[in-house]
Amino acid sequence: MRSRFRLILCLFTLLFTSTAWSEQSLLISPPQLEAQLNTLRIIDLRAPNKYQAGHIPHAINIPFAKFNRTKNGVEGFVISHQQFQTLMEQHGIKNSDAVALYSDWAYLEAARIYWVFDLYGHHKIQVLNGGIQAWKKQKRPLETATNTLPPSHYLVEIHPQKLATKLQTLIAAKASPNFVLVDARPVDQYEGKTSLTDRKGHIPNAINLPWYDLVQNRDAQDGYDHEDKPTKMVDWQQLQQKLNQLTQLPKDKKIIVYCNGGMESSILYMALKQLNRDASLYDGSWFEWSKDLSLPVKNPSQEKP
Repeated sequence: MRSRFRLILCLFTLLFTSTAWSEQSLLISPPQLEAQLNTLRIIDLRAPNKYQAGHIPHAINIPFAKFNRTKNGVEGFVISHQQFQTLMEQHGIKNSDAVALYSDWAYLEAARIYWVFDLYGHHKIQVLNGGIQAWKKQKRPLETATNTLPPSHYLVEIHPQKLATKLQTLIAAKASPNFVLVDARPVDQYEGKTSLTDRKGHIPNAINLPWYDLVQNRDAQDGYDHEDKPTKMVDWQQLQQKLNQLTQLPKDKKIIVYCNGGMESSILYMALKQLNRDASLYDGSWFEWSKDLSLPVKNPSQEKP
């Protein structure tokens, strides 16, 4: 009888803990992170020289570049699930770990790696809101010691619905009633006035929601943050207002987000998830799409009024 009671108690505790985590924000504030330094696995995504100069206590260093690969001549694709599994095992991350990510560049890198963890089925994952800048601005502790963890066993659980292929994006571009495309690039790039590639414009039938509209304190000139101006995601109500402005986002449609190389759209991916909206991210994004001359492009800047 006593053993049965213990089993019921354990199951209840597990259920409560899982539910409590699922209700947490995808973002974690500096005070919240500092209070959990001994319980979270903290990953610093910056370059090794920045990590060694000073990082959040207990953080390990997995540079952002480790999560990327080149495919068909296009840089910035997510690593394969086998590579991700190996990377986690090498750095001692377990499936059961609650992980907090941070970077220092408008937290674009941290948002991108959030999507990677989500794609490969890691359930307990948060991003430090404001990145290392917010931590430093609040004069919270730093250390220079290199932290490592013993190798672990890790098992990937792929969620293919979170990744959009070029073919799926092409279907959406042909005005499929089941999909809606959202371009997270700056307005000038969406309208075809500027471009980071040889082709200008956007994927046909895409609507535009610039990633920087979803964050605070972005620089007025370049959209990115600086050492003294930590970038944070806008609050829930503002996210909801932004989403409500996009009347093309009914809940019965599948959302595909894209940008130039899968970083800026990760901000939109996280924002949608904050609002309990699922999306898939077109990993190749504009860099892959514009390189394929057989794929259509819409350029509003060349259209006659």
